[in-house]
Amino acid sequence: MNKYLIASARDLDSATLCFPFLHALHQEDEQAEINIIVPEDFYNIYRALPFHVRVFEIPQQKETILGIHHFAYNLKDVFNIDTFFDFANNFKSSLIGLFFKAKNRIGNREGMRKFIINHQVERKSYLNSDSDFLSYYESNFKKPVNGFKVIGDDTEYVKNQYLEYSYFLIIFENEKTTDENLKMWKSFFKGFKETNFIIWNKDIQKNLYETEEFFKKFIEDLNDDNEYILSKNPDVSELNKLIFGSKCVFTDAQWASTYCAYFGVSSFFFNKAPHGPDKHRHFRIYPNSIHLNQNKIPFLISTRSETKGIGNMSEAIDYIHQYLNI
Repeated sequence: MNKYLIASARDLDSATLCFPFLHALHQEDEQAEINIIVPEDFYNIYRALPFHVRVFEIPQQKETILGIHHFAYNLKDVFNIDTFFDFANNFKSSLIGLFFKAKNRIGNREGMRKFIINHQVERKSYLNSDSDFLSYYESNFKKPVNGFKVIGDDTEYVKNQYLEYSYFLIIFENEKTTDENLKMWKSFFKGFKETNFIIWNKDIQKNLYETEEFFKKFIEDLNDDNEYILSKNPDVSELNKLIFGSKCVFTDAQWASTYCAYFGVSSFFFNKAPHGPDKHRHFRIYPNSIHLNQNKIPFLISTRSETKGIGNMSEAIDYIHQYLNI
């Protein structure tokens, strides 16, 4: 049995874009053991995969040269690693492959890493797209991935389990957002009438009381006829249930829009970054984006089929209504 070890990308945006790579790796070798090292308190989205991967957290205080060595020495569940993939892409993460004694260590060989990484990956770019991460697969197995697409294997089963479609799901990046973001969300909500919204955040339990008070005041200020429910369960299984039961997901978190695309669920991502290259070439569903200018005003909508200029939130909501046939 082949054993693989992966130093996870350190942010959720990049980690979700690794899903096509993980599917390709599992498809290549279904009996393989896949181990993933993640930072402390990392939100474990890898639980969404339809096949088993083993995830281990490295404590923050262990993220030193000696600490990584100690962590590797004491993690007895991971041994005899055949191939290491460095997705964190830094000197300390490359040491993980070395200290776990991986025979083949794949990653970027810049700087001091050239003494540790023994297989230079030829990445498509450094935009952290799904194609970039699939470059590791192509470099190791010498196989192209042209046309390779993924979607969560259990989508139809789970949809049948949680079929509701009576609400829109809002996934906030942060439980307390900036005044500019609040203004944007208020203008968004005011574009709907008699609509149910469920609001979810992965960090809800860290400051539950303060977050509840924050949203209570936020909803009171809206003073409209919509209904707002704050989800208090941050677990991945609860997130999946809410996603599958929603009409559509709206979010200011890139990872959440990619996560929805993985499961084949429509979403719109309020994107503060400039419109750029497609990062989702290997997902069957494309996460729609509403691009915002510096004042958080929508100016562009991009879907897989079109890119359209708009002038304000009202035009964005008109587009959403037409897109969703509501």
